[in-house]
Amino acid sequence: MGISTGLMTGLLGVGGEFLIVPLMKLFTHLAVPGIVATSLFVITLVGSGGVFNTVSDGAELLIVETSRFVDAMIGGMLFGRRVSRSLQPWQVQVFRP
Repeated sequence: MGISTGLMTGLLGVGGEFLIVPLMKLFTHLAVPGIVATSLFVITLVGSGGVFNTVSDGAELLIVETSRFVDAMIGGMLFGRRVSRSLQPWQVQVFRP
């Protein structure tokens, strides 16, 4: 499982994450919130690694634009958490069993 998701993440960037959630659900006894948290952690590692490698290769990190993006991302996350409290699970499921 680790090799296949690592290979897909390496080939597709963060796109390899679409394999982690179903594979972890299939092969582990973790609850879905734990699987999602693990997947988000892997996304954070891959994204941070990409930023670190790009900056270490000499690219300039534009602080103002980066700060705006991070602020918008945090705002969207907080808004999504607030909205999700008023939704039923079936309303946010993409695939229904």
